[in-house]
Amino acid sequence: MMKLNTINDLADHLGASEATSESIAHRIYKDTSCGCSASFDESGTVERWERTHLRTYVVECRVSIVGTMVASWRPLHGKRRSTPLPAALAEFLGVAEWDIDSKHGLPKIGSDWVGDSLENAREHGSLFMRGLKADAKVGEEGILRKTGKGTRYLLTISVRETKSGIVRGPIFSVSGYCEGTDIECVAHRVLLPTSAEKVDEAISAADKDGCDLWMQTHGCEKCHPEGTCDEWGNEWSPDGDNWIGQPVNPDCAECKGDGVPV
Repeated sequence: MMKLNTINDLADHLGASEATSESIAHRIYKDTSCGCSASFDESGTVERWERTHLRTYVVECRVSIVGTMVASWRPLHGKRRSTPLPAALAEFLGVAEWDIDSKHGLPKIGSDWVGDSLENAREHGSLFMRGLKADAKVGEEGILRKTGKGTRYLLTISVRETKSGIVRGPIFSVSGYCEGTDIECVAHRVLLPTSAEKVDEAISAADKDGCDLWMQTHGCEKCHPEGTCDEWGNEWSPDGDNWIGQPVNPDCAECKGDGVPV
């Protein structure tokens, strides 16, 4: 199983002329049936819905006049630790990246949501902590348990992460394309390092999306006689905002199942 660690590895695997996002995109566009679009982001974010691992942490919080600070954290069945916070946990607590490694005290909850220190102290101080609810169930992302009062609290929190715990890093993204329609295909994203097989799977899935969309929107006038089509084989949508074509009939005698070209 070939491992791809960097954009150079990715470019070599795909046969791109250069290790750049533009060159990789050009290569994939040429090599796919539907002309997929692709990109590479050196520091992309893995969205929550893309994360498949749920990890649970116990977080010690201290409330003061400057807001609520993260004093320490530990895995549910691990040893106590201080900063740096795991990326997904910091994201859940709204702790800004600059605040995690700050030399001016403990990181503060909400520093990524409210940049002004005085406003953050008002928004995420004692009232915020007293009103915080433990409303998540086991197997869900959220606060599972809250204990403590006054200036000290313990929060048991489950967050969605990648297997490695990294939620930002080099991301390869590819999505299908269908000429003649404004409908967008879903992006298939892969976080590096990864295997060559994972990249190939993402490209194949994106290419299939584009081809499927073509078959769903580019039927000719004779594909389905009940369709109301213009000269390009497109059917006017009920909302009047977009042209939506009718499906291709693979057995159509007129277009031979190829649909209407654009």
